[in-house]
Amino acid sequence: MAELTLDEELFLISRDPVSGRDRSSVGIDAPLAGAVLISLAVAAAITIEDGRVVAHKYATLPRPHLQAALDAMAADARPRKPSHWLTRLPRTLKLQETLGVALAGRGIVRDERGSFLGITVKRFPDAGPEPRALLEARLAAALTGADPDPEPRTRLLAGLLGPADLVKKLVARPDRRAAGKRAKAFTEEAPLGDDVADVVAAAQQAVMVAVMASVVVSGADGGGGGGGGS
Repeated sequence: MAELTLDEELFLISRDPVSGRDRSSVGIDAPLAGAVLISLAVAAAITIEDGRVVAHKYATLPRPHLQAALDAMAADARPRKPSHWLTRLPRTLKLQETLGVALAGRGIVRDERGSFLGITVKRFPDAGPEPRALLEARLAAALTGADPDPEPRTRLLAGLLGPADLVKKLVARPDRRAAGKRAKAFTEEAPLGDDVADVVAAAQQAVMVAVMASVVVSGADGGGGGGGGS
């Protein structure tokens, strides 16, 4: 089985293993798009210049959805801020469905999408106990300090769990406050070089702004958060 990309790992963590619904109380769209930006930066496909995402030609991206994201950025008339892509990518790429269907094709989740009142219900429950068990164990060790020196990839993913409100899904209640602080600390690191660090910082900031905005809108509507179109 091919290694999961950062955004695929975040998608898997975001789903309830039994129902297959988005279990992030603030919605997973913006964090997923942020993970896509970081995946592209790690692949040297984008950089940040003057606060905007600049796409670079790159022939061997590991997944079709990453190539589609890069193509969309390259085709735009001018470079855009990360916040633009956090809004646009989930919509134009149907990011949750795209990732779910791709992982279902690899036997990691099951595609149990349905339709209710004309709205697609995006359900992708686990097809088996792995790789979730390995992924969650790795992240929990990083968040609780059981692994005192997590690898850079784990730090990047753990740093996205805070804004996505997913830390509490991985650690026991007594450990959540400390785990949240560790997740936040991971967002302030620059583990993979200056170019990647620039994209990571911009993406994480945009994710936090987008998530805060969604919470404000949800509260104004009288809602209780929600699964971001699950």
